[in-house]
Amino acid sequence: MDEFPTWLTATLASDATEGQGVLPNTILPLQSALCVVGPARVVLISQDDNLAVRKVLEVPPAPGSVLVVAGGSTSRAATIGSLMALEMQNAGIAGLVTDGLVRDSREIRESGFGVWCRGVTPMAPHWVGPAYIGGSISLGAQSSRTATWSLPMMTVW
Repeated sequence: MDEFPTWLTATLASDATEGQGVLPNTILPLQSALCVVGPARVVLISQDDNLAVRKVLEVPPAPGSVLVVAGGSTSRAATIGSLMALEMQNAGIAGLVTDGLVRDSREIRESGFGVWCRGVTPMAPHWVGPAYIGGSISLGAQSSRTATWSLPMMTVW
């Protein structure tokens, strides 16, 4: 999607989907004023590991896609840092949504790249895998509410 419809609000999107795909309130934006709409590219990471994110960036999704990374709900290490965020931006990825943590949050905010995450950490991830790209994922598995995607579209406020 090249343009975000100005009339579309989070309330309307939630009502239209009967609440399906709404992020749990444990996943918040690094910058509150950003929103993204685009086809979702889903990735499943292992705890404290981001090999799957590295693998998806080897053949990035179509420009305008939203990278949705699950599996980090219990991780203590970062899903991405500022270098990977910059690589995503340069590849045309519209934003990142993860139930994991990110590092270099100040640099990511300053870059203007849209990130929704569980929180921040200085801890670097491992790169051992396994790496799962595509399929169906659930975000926020540790929370009382989960968001599950098997359809290829993502809207985030």
